[in-house]
Amino acid sequence: MSSKHYDIVIIGGSVAARIAAALLAKQGNRMLFLRNHEAKAPAWFHSSLFLEKLLGVLGGR
Repeated sequence: MSSKHYDIVIIGGSVAARIAAALLAKQGNRMLFLRNHEAKAPAWFHSSLFLEKLLGVLGGR
């Protein structure tokens, strides 16, 4: 049986959770990101372009 090691597990799909996951992954952490696929969010919320712009504003990239 193989096991996987993650440094950090983030549960939730909010903007804050996505930002935290992106920033921690950029620092080299192995991430497991879990969210509810049934949760409805606006289309722009799932855009990586939106997240990249937001990270730029926050100084995270």
